[in-house]
Amino acid sequence: MRVAGIVVAAGLGERLGLDRPKALVPLAGRPILSHALEALAASRVLGLLVVAYPPGHEGDCRRAAEGCTGALPVRFVEGGMSRQDSVAHGLALVDESWDVVFVHDAARPLVPPACVVALAGAFPDARAATLAIPASDTTVEALHGAIARPLDRDRLWLLQTPQAFERSLLVSAHARAGADALSATDDTSLVLALGAEVRIVPGSPENRKITTEDDLTFAEAVLARRARGGADRLDAAAGPASAGSLGP
Repeated sequence: MRVAGIVVAAGLGERLGLDRPKALVPLAGRPILSHALEALAASRVLGLLVVAYPPGHEGDCRRAAEGCTGALPVRFVEGGMSRQDSVAHGLALVDESWDVVFVHDAARPLVPPACVVALAGAFPDARAATLAIPASDTTVEALHGAIARPLDRDRLWLLQTPQAFERSLLVSAHARAGADALSATDDTSLVLALGAEVRIVPGSPENRKITTEDDLTFAEAVLARRARGGADRLDAAAGPASAGSLGP
């Protein structure tokens, strides 16, 4: 099974309030993108990485990728106006010789490599799979600022990336989205719109998306703990390869 990865790094990260795209924000002295690429390469699952970079920042992203992936080849493509566009741009560089495509947000730089391995383990039985963690808080649906109804927490999962798909399925999902003017915040939504099932693979709380300054602080603490040898336990990926599924 040949696996390629698309790393979406074109977000501007306005909520961080900094003067550069989020993927280039320093984390423990290195760009966030560097950590994300290093984590994916460390899994030894992928044979190719494609980085969708922010317009005008190809050189910065190439420099961020230097020395992070070993012998794993990295290609670069300009990102689009939306995350969905950026994935489509990256997918255009993944030809039919690749069986499975992983889509990962550069803003999740601390995905444990064992989680990536577990995600790959969902194939070929699955056609699509995503990392996710179970909801831990009481969760409700709100309407006009008030609780409308409680939701069953035992059935709720918080999706992460990478998300993985048969290449042909992901190509079909993006083609259908373009034809139907369908917009989504992640690729599982596009695949579910085709009626396909998406398996859930246990992720990790450390695989947190960096959106705010608090998230950066959290990531710095995780890296410091890993440097002391107390983290990167990867226990979240030690369970079964699949914990459920989305869709029919």
